[in-house]
Amino acid sequence: MQSAHSFQVQNHLPVPVDIYYKDASNGTKLISPIQPGALYSVPLYAVYESTGQFMFRPMKDG
Repeated sequence: MQSAHSFQVQNHLPVPVDIYYKDASNGTKLISPIQPGALYSVPLYAVYESTGQFMFRPMKDG
């Protein structure tokens, strides 16, 4: 069975990373955190957002 996702991100950093996208109203929306070494399938609604912008930020401790 195929997944409903078409875009994957892998975290190669030694710390967890938050994945964000920018929506049409220029708001920044959190998609998901991703753990070190993990692979995450980005939802299609974020992939096909009109802005086409993704941002990644190392998660803060505590």
